Amino acid sequence: MFQNLSEGLVQRGHDVILVTCKLPNTKDTETVNGVQIVRVNVPRKGSRYWFSFLSVPQIFALARKADLIQTTTYNGAFPSILVCKLLRKKCVITVHEVLGRHWDDFSNISRFSSKSHKFLEKIIMSLPFDAFVCVSEHTGESVKSLGIAKNKIKIICNGIDHDLFKPLGVQNNQIRQELFICISGGPAFPRASNIWFMQYP
Repeated sequence: MFQNLSEGLVQRGHDVILVTCKLPNTKDTETVNGVQIVRVNVPRKGSRYWFSFLSVPQIFALARKADLIQTTTYNGAFPSILVCKLLRKKCVITVHEVLGRHWDDFSNISRFSSKSHKFLEKIIMSLPFDAFVCVSEHTGESVKSLGIAKNKIKIICNGIDHDLFKPLGVQNNQIRQELFICISGGPAFPRASNIWFMQYP
């Protein structure tokens, strides 16, 4: 989704910089299909959480020339909004889900972790983003239920490339096992934190 978003914006004439965690055997910076990628060195253990703090200097430096910063839940939200407020930039967040009380349903994390994530999610959703892009009507309703103004909520469903995604005759559980995704209890691996900078042509 984010690859298509970034590359699509480049095709429309925008300059896009993507800031993310540095994974093993990746370059510090590179340009892929017109998208400039900047990777932040973070400790491998807890990389998502380290990103929230260690990415701030890089984001601040890059955001000076940006017209808009787009971030996503969860760990990119804090550094993005901080830099946006300091530099008086517009900031948009893509919300994949609002788990709320469902954090307690995860079987693969501790009770302390579920409570902590629930608390952090509540803080993130209370931050003054200029717009909340929700990937489904359900997510949009969840965001609205938290008191977010309706005019700040935009529903943009994730696009599907039907040439790539052809689920006919595929067993869901088999695919989940092949991709190391837990059948119950949420994902088996963390998602990377990503932040985009856009400059209008």
